Amino acid sequence: MVCQCGAVQSMLLVSQVRSKNCAKSEDKTVVADEPTEDADSVELEAFAHGPESQGDRRRRLLTSAGGSRVPARLLRKQHLSRGQDKINQGKARDMRDKLEADPQEAGKKRSIIKKVEAVFDLMNTKMHDGLQEHIRIETLRIYTASMEHEKHCGGGRGCLLSLALRPGALVSTCAVEHILQRLSCEEPRARAREKPLSVVAPGMTTMQIHSLLSKVRALQLRALSSNQRLQLLSAIDIISCWGDEERCRPCPPPQPPPPPLLRLPPSMMGNRDFGSGKCKKVDPAERAISKLQQCVISVAKISPPLLASVRNTALEALLFPSIKKFMHTVTLPADVVAISLTVAAARKLGRKDAAPPWHKELFRQHNIATGTVEEFTATLTELLKPLPVVKDECDIW
Repeated sequence: MVCQCGAVQSMLLVSQVRSKNCAKSEDKTVVADEPTEDADSVELEAFAHGPESQGDRRRRLLTSAGGSRVPARLLRKQHLSRGQDKINQGKARDMRDKLEADPQEAGKKRSIIKKVEAVFDLMNTKMHDGLQEHIRIETLRIYTASMEHEKHCGGGRGCLLSLALRPGALVSTCAVEHILQRLSCEEPRARAREKPLSVVAPGMTTMQIHSLLSKVRALQLRALSSNQRLQLLSAIDIISCWGDEERCRPCPPPQPPPPPLLRLPPSMMGNRDFGSGKCKKVDPAERAISKLQQCVISVAKISPPLLASVRNTALEALLFPSIKKFMHTVTLPADVVAISLTVAAARKLGRKDAAPPWHKELFRQHNIATGTVEEFTATLTELLKPLPVVKDECDIW
């Protein structure tokens, strides 16, 4: 084979199943069956190309099953078309049972691929084919890991990492947002096999990914609050970093409830002077401490690895006058302060617990540098070290 420019093809691979260099449907020199590809890889490739029609799915199953084929012209001539249809139905059914052990799970996978395609349509933007395939494959991998975790966890509706119980539109939107966010950031990859943007979509820039990301975040979902969206984004961020071992690990048992507040501040007791008809106003500083306590409890609820002792230590630290005085000078958001307080409480107890997996996303939303939070956490740790361990209300009041 010689090109018009003069280049010669030296390594020419000749097919061993047919002789002519033409379309397979027009070649009458077929002497053997082509080797069939792996059925699982063919199925994954079909998912990567988007929603699959019923006819395409049936042809894929028949091709993966292998075996000899009789030309359709000969079948019609010998009046064997009906018999061949029965054989094809049996082969397709057997192959479907082999690939899809659980029909319900297979249906959920096909449904989530359709939801991802609906997100692409809502974005109304021409996307790179490689980027679309990467998003579909990553969404399917995260969804499959969540379903496998649900089998081992047994938490049912109480497990926050179960995506099958969430609305499909919310899961697909959050998955596309998470994958675009990972492609747009320049931080070290959480997983060794995570592909960079230059490999996923050659020619696309980070600015284009940021533009797509802004369009996904602008999508409005009916009857769903922003808290549900943030919670699901955190769950997807956790699941995306799982390996084969983590996805089979059940969630830890639920932590005991937080201790009741030892005593409310005087201005928040709610006493009413019925004689004069006047009511005491709540001190803004004490209201801020009360809000911070609720944030610490919320961090403990959405961070399963956080121990009850760490949570209780963080709550009890807010009752000491030195910590109260320091908190009145802090200008960081309450959610960020609560995360730093739990990390400082863990260090006080001699533990090396890391911050929740979603803390960087929260810092990014508030435009706070990670170094600023680390410096604030170190200051809190030094303030918590000399405090005694609280055992009873008499230790404080």
